[in-house]
Amino acid sequence: MSWYQTKTCRMVSMLSLTFSFFLCEIVFGYITNSLALIGDSYHMLSDVIALGVGLASLRVNSSSISSSSSSSSCNTRRRAYLRLLLQRVTSQGRVHLVSP
Repeated sequence: MSWYQTKTCRMVSMLSLTFSFFLCEIVFGYITNSLALIGDSYHMLSDVIALGVGLASLRVNSSSISSSSSSSSCNTRRRAYLRLLLQRVTSQGRVHLVSP
């Protein structure tokens, strides 16, 4: 399997696209004094943070799978559940920060 077909490549590409949109929105929001663009850029920033957490957990999970034996599948499942919990907490925290 080539690197371009892996989950890590997909996460890195989504992270870079989201971060570039964040930068464009924040710059043009301040240039045009648009509160809507500035608010949406901070929403994109929370998406960048959530994608960063997902990428970090994906890398930790893939390195632990390659270095561990087959008897620790329970630990692999625990890490996957912890990753999902952390992603949900960061995405739900974004909702509470944005809405009053």
